[in-house]
Amino acid sequence: LLSRGLGDVYKRQHIHIIRQLIGESTNLNQLARQANTYGFFAVADRCKEMAQHINLLIKRLKDDR
Repeated sequence: LLSRGLGDVYKRQHIHIIRQLIGESTNLNQLARQANTYGFFAVADRCKEMAQHINLLIKRLKDDR
């Protein structure tokens, strides 16, 4: 029973992280559109920030296995 409860907590944490990743993919798509319109250098810093955040989210998923 105890291990089942812990599994539910992990699943909820994973769902939260996955939802954040979905949101980041939407933001990344918007940045790609801006890059096509204004040039990559106009969004380069934001791309770097997003890549770091996505890497952090993926690391959190891996660490929670």
